Amino acid sequence: MRTKIAGALVCLVGICAAAFAAWGLTMTAAMATASPPQSFNAEDWSVHWRLWGITLIVLGLALVWAGVALIYGKRSGFILLAAVALVAALFPWLLSIVGFARYAFEEPRMNESLLYLTVGAGALLGHYRWMQR
Repeated sequence: MRTKIAGALVCLVGICAAAFAAWGLTMTAAMATASPPQSFNAEDWSVHWRLWGITLIVLGLALVWAGVALIYGKRSGFILLAAVALVAALFPWLLSIVGFARYAFEEPRMNESLLYLTVGAGALLGHYRWMQR
């Protein structure tokens, strides 16, 4: 029963993340032209914003998939949840190391990464506890 509740929550978070990112993609042009500073390159910002939006949609849909797997009692839902959390934790750091992160929304933050890693560790713990049944 607990995995069904956790699966429903994971689905809800995934749906919200994907919906938020899709809304952000539809608002890209309006946000890029809304009183930018003089040194602001709207086209470059739009490319970065769209890539982040697409990434968030993919991660959100993967969370929905993981949640559905948990609802149906599949242990693979835990592994997929842990993988999504790991990607969410490491992706901003990798972009920063490579030099692709130019805007504030792309910068890595320690508290976000720790939160995602904690969720991933909890998912792995759930997976291993499931195996011990």
